[in-house]
Amino acid sequence: MGLATKLAYWRRLLILEIFKPLVRNKSTSRLARYLAGVCPNDALLVDRIGWEYCSHGSYAEAEKHLRRAAVLNPSNAATYHNLSAALAGQGKWSDALIASRTAADLDPNCSMYLVGLGQCQKEVGEFPSAIASLNEALRLDSENPDAFIQLSIVYCQLKSWKEALFAVGNIFAFAQRTSLVTPRKQQHYAKWVISKKRSLPVERY
Repeated sequence: MGLATKLAYWRRLLILEIFKPLVRNKSTSRLARYLAGVCPNDALLVDRIGWEYCSHGSYAEAEKHLRRAAVLNPSNAATYHNLSAALAGQGKWSDALIASRTAADLDPNCSMYLVGLGQCQKEVGEFPSAIASLNEALRLDSENPDAFIQLSIVYCQLKSWKEALFAVGNIFAFAQRTSLVTPRKQQHYAKWVISKKRSLPVERY
């Protein structure tokens, strides 16, 4: 098998995530570094490599590859969404907000990107904007559990308990129809809201 054939084979595996269960294997990281070195101008591959690093906590390395992928293909919303995750993992929320906003601008009909934008807006204290982004995400996908989770956190920080509990209730309702939100997660979010409500002054309605 020639070098070009090998590269095409491994590129396909990486992009299709066939070997994702091996992501913590050191050989996978070596492969990612090797492919990034020999295919530095393949935007899709560089993005995939960046996300692989991000998915197992190597956020700085992920950022490096994802920024390069964004330069190679500045119209790929997924790259900016992944870059936002890498920046958020390093606590760079202002930069993550810029990346997530770019992703949402490039693909305004993607509920996932709007949830990412809402989370970043929440982390930098832009609560009204976060609520607007998350509600728009729910308009596009009325059963997006991540949108309800982020909304519940925003409303807790605003001490709007009725809205927070309503969002958690929607998580429960969604969980009854799908296995994506486990009972353990349901209990975690409910207890989190209740603990916040007990630890802060309660507003009158």
